[in-house]
Amino acid sequence: MAVCSFCKREYHSFQGVTLFDNVGRAWKFCSSKCRKNKELGRDSLKLKWTEKKSIVEEKAGEQKQVKNA
Repeated sequence: MAVCSFCKREYHSFQGVTLFDNVGRAWKFCSSKCRKNKELGRDSLKLKWTEKKSIVEEKAGEQKQVKNA
């Protein structure tokens, strides 16, 4: 299972699109929606439909628990 570079959702590796920039970094996208939003320069943290926001919130919650212990 591959992970989308924009929305952080898992998808089958044979479905999405992989793009390479001039530096050699691979960008994996699950859909054209994700690819177009990345090309437009949008921040995935500010979009409601991405899962990245919930992942960041979970990590912040884990860090708070570690500090409290």
